[in-house]
Amino acid sequence: MWPQTEEFLSQLHCGMTKEQVAKVVDEFRGLKLSDSGRGTPWDKVAQKRGTSIALDFDESGLRQAEVIWSDGILSADALPIHSFCADVE
Repeated sequence: MWPQTEEFLSQLHCGMTKEQVAKVVDEFRGLKLSDSGRGTPWDKVAQKRGTSIALDFDESGLRQAEVIWSDGILSADALPIHSFCADVE
């Protein structure tokens, strides 16, 4: 897993716009944000060194993230889905 994953996630919060998230991504050298291509609910994905952080947005903004990383040639691992709005609602 990319060593700065937790630091990146800690800078995100419930309701952020895609533009606000893009500004946070820009603060991490080499981290790239793109359309996920996965469809609903994962709209965007931030990627760095074999780690993908899929981001879910709805009409009110950022809702959750799913972190997946390669831990071998044909193997991957994941963190539990991180809900940014669980404490807000």
